[in-house]
Amino acid sequence: MKYHPLIGDSPSPIPSRSEFRRRFFRNTGDPPLKLLLARLQMIARLTNGIYLHRGLTTGSIPPGDLIPELLHLGPVKTSQLTGVNSGGVQDAVTKILKNLPTQLEAGTEVTEAEETLADIEKIVKALDGVEGPIQNRNVSEFSGMIEKLSTTDIEIGGVKDLGNTKKYWDDTEKLLDTKTAPDHTDAGTYFKNMKIALDELKTTKGKLGATGRLWTWTSFKSASDALAPSLKISTAATLYGSSTKSNHWSHYSSFMDKFLNNIAPLKSTLLDLHLVHNSLKAHHSLLSYNFTHSHGLPNGAPDLARMLDDLNGDTWLKSVVKTDLLVVAFSSLKSFEVESRKVYEQLGEQVLTELKPLVSVVEKLSGLEKDAIVSGIKALQTLTTPVSTFPWWPSDLESDVTDVDTSFGELQEKVDELLAAVSAPELLEMCDAVIAICDEAKDAPNRTVQVKKFNGYEKKDELKTQVDAIYELVREIDLARGVVKTNASVVKDRMDELEKFHTELGEVGGYFDDLLAISGLKSVLRALPVVVDMRKLDQLAQDSYSTGSEVVKKVVALKETFEKMEKSVGEMKGASTPETDALELLKDPGRHSKTIGLAVRGIANMESAVEKKSEVDSIVAGFDVVKKHKNLLESSINLDSVVTDVSKMYSSLETFQKSVTIPDSTHLADLFETFQKAKKVTGITGDLQKLSALVEKLKEVVKDGGDQKNLEDVRTSLATLDSMGLKFSRYHTYFLGSRASLTTLDSFFTDYLNKMKEDPSVVEKKNNIIIALAISTLLVAAIVGHLILYFCYRNTFYKIYKCCRQKSPDTSVVVTVDPLEQIICKFMGIIRKEGIEREADWFSVGSINLFTKINFSVENDKSFAQPQSTEYKYNLSLVEETRVVLTGYGNRFTSDLYHANIFKLPNNRELVLAQGPQKESEGKNSTIEKFWWMAKQKGAKAICMLCQLTEGGEVQCDEYYPDKAGEFKDFGDLRVECLENTSLLEGRLEVRKIRLKFGKEQAFTLTHYQFKGYPVNGYPESSHHFAQFIKIVLNVSGPIVVHCSDGVKRTGVFALTAHLIQMTSTNNELDMKSSLVPLRDTRSGCAIDWRDCTYSCVLTIEYIAIQTPITKKEVQDEFTTLRNKWEEVVRAN
Repeated sequence: MKYHPLIGDSPSPIPSRSEFRRRFFRNTGDPPLKLLLARLQMIARLTNGIYLHRGLTTGSIPPGDLIPELLHLGPVKTSQLTGVNSGGVQDAVTKILKNLPTQLEAGTEVTEAEETLADIEKIVKALDGVEGPIQNRNVSEFSGMIEKLSTTDIEIGGVKDLGNTKKYWDDTEKLLDTKTAPDHTDAGTYFKNMKIALDELKTTKGKLGATGRLWTWTSFKSASDALAPSLKISTAATLYGSSTKSNHWSHYSSFMDKFLNNIAPLKSTLLDLHLVHNSLKAHHSLLSYNFTHSHGLPNGAPDLARMLDDLNGDTWLKSVVKTDLLVVAFSSLKSFEVESRKVYEQLGEQVLTELKPLVSVVEKLSGLEKDAIVSGIKALQTLTTPVSTFPWWPSDLESDVTDVDTSFGELQEKVDELLAAVSAPELLEMCDAVIAICDEAKDAPNRTVQVKKFNGYEKKDELKTQVDAIYELVREIDLARGVVKTNASVVKDRMDELEKFHTELGEVGGYFDDLLAISGLKSVLRALPVVVDMRKLDQLAQDSYSTGSEVVKKVVALKETFEKMEKSVGEMKGASTPETDALELLKDPGRHSKTIGLAVRGIANMESAVEKKSEVDSIVAGFDVVKKHKNLLESSINLDSVVTDVSKMYSSLETFQKSVTIPDSTHLADLFETFQKAKKVTGITGDLQKLSALVEKLKEVVKDGGDQKNLEDVRTSLATLDSMGLKFSRYHTYFLGSRASLTTLDSFFTDYLNKMKEDPSVVEKKNNIIIALAISTLLVAAIVGHLILYFCYRNTFYKIYKCCRQKSPDTSVVVTVDPLEQIICKFMGIIRKEGIEREADWFSVGSINLFTKINFSVENDKSFAQPQSTEYKYNLSLVEETRVVLTGYGNRFTSDLYHANIFKLPNNRELVLAQGPQKESEGKNSTIEKFWWMAKQKGAKAICMLCQLTEGGEVQCDEYYPDKAGEFKDFGDLRVECLENTSLLEGRLEVRKIRLKFGKEQAFTLTHYQFKGYPVNGYPESSHHFAQFIKIVLNVSGPIVVHCSDGVKRTGVFALTAHLIQMTSTNNELDMKSSLVPLRDTRSGCAIDWRDCTYSCVLTIEYIAIQTPITKKEVQDEFTTLRNKWEEVVRAN
């Protein structure tokens, strides 16, 4: 029989969730901590259940938000998942991927072209990192550097001055001669000279420090670095030959054009696949989940089912709650629990593995850039391939240059050694002591006293040893300078040979320049291995893609299940029984649920750390490889602190374990002592994500392959530690707050029992409900049995129930094909009528005539907020009625104003239209913190950024987020961390997962979407890609903050398009007025250019066409004309 985690005490089929593995009846031989934790988790689940029941009953928790959270589906709505075009995915497999091996069969011409590309790729790789022209390359900067090193002594501040005092220091020997003591006059000279030497020695530290590093050239890190481009050119020259020429580029261009056209539909398929894949990844993720309503249910729906089992089967919990009537109260959740089982049965762990091959191949194929590839091949076709001159590379020049670097490095080491020697605190103390004796001797009537005093100084021998060593270092530094000079002279004498090499390279260098200048070359080369792989697709791979499409079908087929779940919890709103009404006796259940849930999670993480001690010990044991290379980075990587933290953690955990007892009491307040003790357990204190990012950077500069692998293991280990939640300090607030919550729960259970005793109808009703529950249980068992039969033994199911055999429902779209085709034809007809088609620019004229007739705006200046120039990046009017009013920010800001308005779409979804944040400058306050507070206050899950930080040399928006994964930025008490960074839409879209925390406020995460192809005074080159971008952003649930630079031009187009899409999907027609009026009434200055209105119409049609293919050729031609005419407008702008 196939078991499921929601059925009884069965083990979970999802091994990535270790908590599912425990059995309901705990082993009495388990350690006290494990047994106590089981009780705490029951309380956390029950408290969360009460909160959910009250929230669903009162309507304060939207079912549409709760269901994906309990099912761990990530930040998507269930309707988005079931709206995936599974038919399109199936077509991608059967009509595109299946035929690729046959379609990609290559003739002699294509094979020769591919072989030529392989040789060109070797040349391009060899030239990687070479900047500037290659033909007639200018090496004067390198030559000048070598000239200076070979003819000029390297200036080292303080060394020459210190060396000049060596003769004065030598007089110290005469003061130490006790057999022939110096007379009064000579002693004065010797003391004077010794003071000169010691005074100079004391100033050397400052002089050396002011000098800094000896290498002063900023263009190169070393002499070898300066020679490296020439070496790379030499390697490329040896690779160049007849094999880099081809006469078959036109054949190859036709071949690739046909291939790229065949796979073009995969781009829209990829959006659906990513939606499903990301949800499945969230469903099976080992990482911490972002909870809003289920802090006490870390495993989601299975924990909710387990809560019902707790109430039915655990003796201790029954004695705590004092009544069985809570089971009756929660009976309305039973239907939800039954339906959730179906989801887990359908989404077993294997589905993620089964889907991955299909996602990977579609990602690979969708990443091919058609325009760049076609233009790249065309450029190769026109490239002139000269005859190679086979230039001669100067032999041993590389080793001669390496000798310069080696000697320079040894010189730097000597100088560093000298700096360390003259900086020693004990040396300076000894110098001061002896200088004081010298000062006494200056005017002393009898200097024999000072001579005796000096010879009696207990540290004089140590002083002499250290100072002598310093002067020896000075001598060695002078010698090392000479070696650098000599080695540089050797290279200098060979510079003519290097220049001759670059001259003899001749036109081959020009070929290299032209080759690297081809903008689409990298895209052509990236496509080459993809074509080869696709040509080799075997049946096993094809089968894996078919299996992946079946996974998508499974997800879409859950539509009915999701609807039943939403219906079952939706029907709870307003429901009333004595048992459920009495739940309101627990005031502020959300706060208690969060406090207890997170406090228990802290102890659960501690218990997990105990269980995994050997694993953690082995992880930290592998950190030694970082010490070996940590000096290669400017930023220090201190993993020793992690090792220390782990050691302290297990020491305190051992103490905590020994102190844990299981109270006999049924008063929950008695459990607070456990949380008090848990607060003393230390955990990881460092930022593991930042350390992981630094290790990743270190891996990039380390050359040794074995160490690179070890560093990757370290990075993975840090991620594992981070996922274990070992930063226990984050739970301290909840440990302390648990006392009040536990005490409140004790009172609630007593009050609940008394309330039930006051209602005489409850007992009779309870008996009736128990009978009904028994009957329901039997029915549920029958249903579950049928479900198992249906999902696991479907053929048998259909043999028994032949009438139930039916086809899968079609996937619905927002606008079906007929209305879409009518919209395109009608829109183009109106433009033609307005523009008089015989004119060459009829499209522009028609658009101008059509959209300049529409002129709607706010009524008068009284509608605008009082301007605050310090808070405005651009001094544009701000509509008062719809502006964002900041609240709850304490003393952080001086006003509640941010230049942003709330724009509601037809479905009441909110877009926050905003100016870009600004940093503090003259006359301007920083609004970065305000911007993020606004996102937090509005509960935004996405930031949509339509500009770049800098465009055309002008700042569009100040940097308000960290760019790369693992980095963070602080703004006042706000920390902004980048957790992930991915690139989509052929590099046009950067997606960052951002985590933010204001001071002691609760941290929150959202996704930052930056579109890079929308210029400040123009429009994106590809309306199709921008429509895809809009689809990706609008797929995110909740409010969205949209901004560009001024928050009007590009932001207005996005908002107008989003509104038009909604209106068009509802009315099946483009109605600009119905969208433009509310936008202009909401935010002043939006969409005042006819081009903005035209572009929004184009984008709306592109958006709908992504998921609704056009079937009629004449309509497709009109659509193509629309695209081409709009592109003419973009180019002319």
